[in-house]
Amino acid sequence: MKTALSVFLNSDRTYIAAIEPRQSGLYLAYINSTSAAFDFQQPGIDPDDESLNQIKQLLGEIPGDVERISVTIPSDTVLVTQIPGNEDMDMEQMRQLVSLEIRQTFPKFSFEDFAANVYKIYPGKESTAMLLAVIIAKQDLTNIGDFFKQYYGKIDNIEISQLNAISGFFYNYPELADGTIAIFGIQNNFVDITLMAMGKMIYYNLAPINDENELADICTQEYDKLLASHADYIDKAYLFGAGLTKDAYLKVKEESVKKGIDVQRLNAFRMMSTELNQRERDYCSRVSHVFPPCIGGALPAFFERIKIY
Repeated sequence: MKTALSVFLNSDRTYIAAIEPRQSGLYLAYINSTSAAFDFQQPGIDPDDESLNQIKQLLGEIPGDVERISVTIPSDTVLVTQIPGNEDMDMEQMRQLVSLEIRQTFPKFSFEDFAANVYKIYPGKESTAMLLAVIIAKQDLTNIGDFFKQYYGKIDNIEISQLNAISGFFYNYPELADGTIAIFGIQNNFVDITLMAMGKMIYYNLAPINDENELADICTQEYDKLLASHADYIDKAYLFGAGLTKDAYLKVKEESVKKGIDVQRLNAFRMMSTELNQRERDYCSRVSHVFPPCIGGALPAFFERIKIY
């Protein structure tokens, strides 16, 4: 059986899952994580780095024939920015806008030092259409590619955690595909916020967070913005990420009820089958809200993207 290997290089540790497509749906063949984070932004990759040694060990445990590999990186390791635009813009117009954004943010670098994926943000009830640009340093892509190609050749896909988590959401919650859904990703010192309506992205924001006690207030503030300018209602909100603690989650639920919004943890494994042993199943239960980017990384990207190099 052909296996899709998904690696999530998060800021706390590296998460790995091996997934097989079967007639009944996705099958989880392997899951694990390191205890150390891989800093892919360092100038040179140290072959003796403990995090790399741990990844190497886990890669040696992957069952089956790996057909493709995808890598997920945290949103706060790249430049994620919104730029004015619409669906009628051609590639050259988008390239010029992205180039301008790079010159303003990184004046010492040139456009050629970066790669970018551009996504459409559709208008909400009072908001206008925008473009979401995910801008990644090519050196970071090289660092990641150089490490993994010694095991599997070329990486099939590299994407940020929030967008891969959304791909995982649509697979695991098919009954909500046409709903108005808010997704909050809590990673490191940032919260990614995305609102989707009828399967389209109509809002994106990246908010800083210094303490888990701020999460409930951030969510409440985002609800107010979303309901004022982007949608008349929110069917459900889902939270995920290594930074989501039990206490913070319960506080968000408590405050969300006051807004009439049902909040749940995003379960990465809801529609998946497995034959893992009980210890591994217990691990899946504990980290089901951490793995959405990793599981989503093994799936085709849900939102159409335009690659600009």
